[in-house]
Amino acid sequence: MSRQTKQFYEFGNFRVDVSERLLWRDEEKVPLTSKVFDLLMAFLENSHRTVEKGELCRRVWPESKVVDDANLSRNIFILRKAISDGDNGRRLIETVPRRGYRFLAEVRELYEERNRTSLEEESGLSPVVKVEEFTETVDSPDQQSTEALSQIPHSLFSVKRIAIAAASLLVVLLAALLYFLIAGRARPTSLSQVRSIAVIPFKSLNAYPADDYLGLALADALITRMGSIRQVVVRPTSSVRRFASEDGDTAAIGRALKVDGVLEGSIQKSDDRIRITVQLISSADGSHLWADKFDVISANALSLEDHVAEELTGALTLKLSGDEAKRLAEHQTENVEAYKLYLKGRYYWNRRDGEGFKKGIECFQQAIDLDPGYALVYAGLADCYNQLGNYQIEKPEDAFPKARAAVAKALELDEDLAEAHTSLAFGLLYYDWNYPAAEAEFKRAIEINPNYSTAHHWYSIYLSLAGRFDESLAQLRRANELDPLSLIINMREGSLYYHARRYDEAIARLEKALEMNSNFAPALSYLCMAYTEKGMYEQAIEGYRKMSEGPGGEYMLSGLAHVYARAGRRKEARKTIARLKELSQSVRISPIYWAIAYVAIGDDDETMKWMERAYEERESWMLYLNIDPRFDPLRSDPRFRSLIERVGLPQNR
Repeated sequence: MSRQTKQFYEFGNFRVDVSERLLWRDEEKVPLTSKVFDLLMAFLENSHRTVEKGELCRRVWPESKVVDDANLSRNIFILRKAISDGDNGRRLIETVPRRGYRFLAEVRELYEERNRTSLEEESGLSPVVKVEEFTETVDSPDQQSTEALSQIPHSLFSVKRIAIAAASLLVVLLAALLYFLIAGRARPTSLSQVRSIAVIPFKSLNAYPADDYLGLALADALITRMGSIRQVVVRPTSSVRRFASEDGDTAAIGRALKVDGVLEGSIQKSDDRIRITVQLISSADGSHLWADKFDVISANALSLEDHVAEELTGALTLKLSGDEAKRLAEHQTENVEAYKLYLKGRYYWNRRDGEGFKKGIECFQQAIDLDPGYALVYAGLADCYNQLGNYQIEKPEDAFPKARAAVAKALELDEDLAEAHTSLAFGLLYYDWNYPAAEAEFKRAIEINPNYSTAHHWYSIYLSLAGRFDESLAQLRRANELDPLSLIINMREGSLYYHARRYDEAIARLEKALEMNSNFAPALSYLCMAYTEKGMYEQAIEGYRKMSEGPGGEYMLSGLAHVYARAGRRKEARKTIARLKELSQSVRISPIYWAIAYVAIGDDDETMKWMERAYEERESWMLYLNIDPRFDPLRSDPRFRSLIERVGLPQNR
């Protein structure tokens, strides 16, 4: 007969048998995988001390040189669920942002000396049967039961011990069921199939309208963080913003956004603390796939995104690359007000008009004043200046260099920022006319973040300029998959068909885009252009007339003059050109607008005069000379061919 010293740890109503690697809650055994038990031991031995992520990885995976954060997060998630009682699991294991974790329970270490023979007699087993050793990835309860059953000695199956054997088997089955009940609440089979998510703005449960921006800021932060993960598609903020004030069917929102699941949440403030409750809803049937709660001090509100992103990634069992894990752990800013200003700036930028771009610049500049190291804001600033030049609202020579300076600062702060590489590519294309460099930057942006819809959208434009329409359409459809409710992306497919001379398809696609917003000027403009090429002059005239009365009316007047001339109404065309001349006394009229008006009335000399002016001012529309049907009458003119050569348009490979 020998004596055995056994080591135990106790915390709360839990007891850990170290030698048998067993965890008990009161009289109930809690099943843990080998790695999760190793994590628990690391915390028990370091109670109340911050344990760095690297230290945990070396302890639990000593055989691996590199362990991605997602694997660690996933096992932390399972451990929290195993020791949970309501929110207790989260309260016991505290996340220390960007460092590691801290075990907060009061831990007692105990030793017992017991007679080994008496232990065996009490259990009726020889030796003690261990039933907690599940496989590392728990996918098949049948497999677990079989493996655990195989560990029961043949001596059990005597008549005297048959009842004990049956009881042991029942324990195994119940343990497996318990595991799935614990983990299944957060990770049912369907959750592992979620590969596209929409994060809608979180609702404030307090009666403070100002808190609405915190909900939008948190949603945007999660979208930005999760958007860098290749295994899951996350809808951009531009697509989900419209649902900020809606209380509709969450599953219906998911179906409208064409995603597998919708992450929604609520925010509640109490004194100096913030509680956020989140849940992932299936778009298919509205079932709850995952839910959790998080509490932080108000001053650390932005750390909420750390917790949610980490836990959601773990729940989805995503395996991240080193770069993805790094991006997921990064913060663009810690300043809540800067966040709000960035979101406002993007809201105005998405309006796609002069006033919106200028208001966006104001917001981005204010955000920079609050946090000069906020790289994403500089990318937003660059996008606004790029579009001021592209839309001819400011002279390209004034707008595009400002964009380039903002991009340079963004890349200085974060050289792996997809948004900044996309902004750089846009300027290289539309102002520098450096086509190889532009294509390289578009590809670099997509490599960094394949889920950034704007990169696919603008790369599609580049490909269309080169006449690579099939490739362009593929990129555009990818952009549409990523951001199905984007007005500009939905419109762009119609413009692509227009430039490819597929007018019926262009009209159908543009009309569909206008169902989303009947006043969206870019879609209306291209629709009128397609109507003109189809000979549907009255429809085009009606559209141009209506738009010429609103913002950017000078461009619509040039289109109106063009369609009047194409319809044979030359007198009305010249009257419209006269109106443009009057207007030019108070606002800038882009040279390309004059060219559009004059080419239709057959005044080639006047057209080429303005085209040369547009070339000198590096008007972005010069890039469309090869594919714009309105300039087809000039294709045989040597002056026009010379102009195309000087612009050096991208070539079809």
